[in-house]
Amino acid sequence: MNDLPLLRVRNLRKSFLSKSGIFKRRRITVYAVDGIDLDIYKGKTYALVGESGCGKSTLARLIMRLVEPTGGSISYRGKNLLSVSAKEMSAIRKSMQIIFQNPYASLDPRMSVREALAEPLKAHGLWNEDEESEKELLHLLGLVGLDEEALDRYPHQFSGGQRQRICIARALALRPEFLVCDEPLSALDLSIQAQILNLLMELQERFGFTYLFITHDLSVVRHIADRVFVMLLGKIVEAGGAEEIFDSPHHPYTHLLLSAVPVLDPRARGRSRLLPVGEIPSPLEIPPGCRFQTRCPFVKDLCKVEEPLLDGNVHAVACHFPLNQKRRTASKRNE
Repeated sequence: MNDLPLLRVRNLRKSFLSKSGIFKRRRITVYAVDGIDLDIYKGKTYALVGESGCGKSTLARLIMRLVEPTGGSISYRGKNLLSVSAKEMSAIRKSMQIIFQNPYASLDPRMSVREALAEPLKAHGLWNEDEESEKELLHLLGLVGLDEEALDRYPHQFSGGQRQRICIARALALRPEFLVCDEPLSALDLSIQAQILNLLMELQERFGFTYLFITHDLSVVRHIADRVFVMLLGKIVEAGGAEEIFDSPHHPYTHLLLSAVPVLDPRARGRSRLLPVGEIPSPLEIPPGCRFQTRCPFVKDLCKVEEPLLDGNVHAVACHFPLNQKRRTASKRNE
């Protein structure tokens, strides 16, 4: 890896005010993102995984500055994005783009594909009404496997997979180096998911993109990611290389997520699985101590009063009693 990260996030926080109670009179602060630290290096694929509602999409929007954070810092190529002017941020956005989850909602139904692809170029003063601009649109369509006839059609005339290809082409229009993919496969059929996933990997190999791939589908993460961040109720609870996370998860929550992945090979169905216990806590009332304590089969008194910190460099975990320690202890007892 390079010495300096392309993107560095430190203690990033985002809270929202919510009302609770029968008459909605009680005001509660909801911590959607609560002290996130991330380092993302050029040319790598990073996966951010976790259950629905854990704060993944909010984190994506904070990084892109589509939502303003409550606190913390975001640095891109050493520049603090929270202190730059609107004009400077506009220039930086050419290098940072996002592919949204729902291709049906992220395209304007009143705009043709030609207008949708030209819009970012016009916004940044890169559009000219000439033959070269037309060639650029055709080039973008060619990158995502669509032909010239698509230019004058509208979103309702395409399938879900084709719409997502158009969204990817629009994200590539400004030649970015960093792409946030916010669950780009979840609204698509399985066969189309494979096509889009292969397309993203081919584009990365061709252009050297850096991806932050947000998903709740762990079945694809092992094959595409270099490093994985596991998120629980606004916090990162485990971070490590993809192979390490899948082969030796240290946090019980990560083990629970992996246990939920369907196993196609009958010979592997007898592997160790962690079954959920207890109930998922509400984001409105996060329990003290460890945020996984209400569902953890290994919970102890310490977990209920003291919140564990993310500890470690290559493979970090926020757990007082990580699974790797339990395995080492069991191994010593067997000896």
